[in-house]
Amino acid sequence: MIRTLTLLLLVLLSPAVFALEDPSSMLSRESSKLIQLVTQHQDQLKQDPVFARRLMRKNIVPLVDAKGLAKGVLGKYGRQANQQQIMAFQQILTEVLIRTYAKAFTLYRNEKIEFHPARLNKKSNRAKVKAELYLSNGAPPVKLIYKLVLIDKRWLIRDLTVEGISLVGSYRSQFASQIQRYGVAETIDRFDRQLQKLKSNDGSA
Repeated sequence: MIRTLTLLLLVLLSPAVFALEDPSSMLSRESSKLIQLVTQHQDQLKQDPVFARRLMRKNIVPLVDAKGLAKGVLGKYGRQANQQQIMAFQQILTEVLIRTYAKAFTLYRNEKIEFHPARLNKKSNRAKVKAELYLSNGAPPVKLIYKLVLIDKRWLIRDLTVEGISLVGSYRSQFASQIQRYGVAETIDRFDRQLQKLKSNDGSA
């Protein structure tokens, strides 16, 4: 699952995503830029996990609706959190994503992706883009659905569904058990302490 999601990130994101462009066309065009970057730095990515995290933080994180993602993961528990706690959770979730998926940057093996025309809502501020990911091993293509939201004239990724499994839903399930046990504030504090310890051990920013 992690490998597939990382490959999707590789063929999905790059620094410039403008609202005036059709989301599907944008995804198709911008995918080649990040693929080229990852291919160019394959050796360094294999040898330097800190570099891999920096690459993801610089090229992928800005294209994600981190606040919307955090609220989606918190779900009903978001009503128990204040704005400061939501911002803290947003930062923690972003760091979890970086550390989870940066490890798999080296797994890209010339996979191809085919995007379908975007479907917009009536206000044209939300979009869904269906796609298929064709793996290099010849396995059946992976069915995808990208959910994007228009924020400040930019399309940002709010969720990604892989074969019916939502990224937001998966993380919501993982965090829900912790929140049920410790509450929102204590869960955020616990994860923050764990991440700060990891950063201290590996010397990363």
